[in-house]
Amino acid sequence: MYGRPAITAGNYGTVCIPYSANANESNAEFYEITGKTVDGDNVSSIIITPVTTLAAGTPYIFLCEENALEMPYTGEAVTEPQQATGLVGSFVQIPKISAGNYLLNNNQIRKITEGSTAGIHQYRAYLSLDDVPELTGPLPAKAKSLHNANNTTSIKTIISNNINCNNKQNNKRYIKKL
Repeated sequence: MYGRPAITAGNYGTVCIPYSANANESNAEFYEITGKTVDGDNVSSIIITPVTTLAAGTPYIFLCEENALEMPYTGEAVTEPQQATGLVGSFVQIPKISAGNYLLNNNQIRKITEGSTAGIHQYRAYLSLDDVPELTGPLPAKAKSLHNANNTTSIKTIISNNINCNNKQNNKRYIKKL
């Protein structure tokens, strides 16, 4: 079971675990990035579509209406996280993400600028919007849009959800094999 307590209900987040999972057995909805919309030179939003099966090591965006994410998983663990349509997953904490990438924070996409110390905790993902295809035309069925807060907004010293992330339940994050 993968668990992430102390999240803000109704907020989007990212997740990347080394096991596969069935989204229908979780208390959250899971999404993959389908594309982005662009206004001039600026990314105005990313388009996400729901998924029901989560592949091991693949990063996803989730929306949980509760204050804790719980997700049973199955199969064998993979050793390396993947990149999927602009989501770059990690099984370990990344204390500082390179400028030009983006984080999902408070339901907004925020660009990481030079001098920022923004990072992510383990089992999360950041966004590389250069790797997301531009969508032109109608949105896919059941698609949602997450808007870019500001292409010049700097996130300073934010690490996803501002909570330490470890494999121990008493440290607010856990993964245990059922």
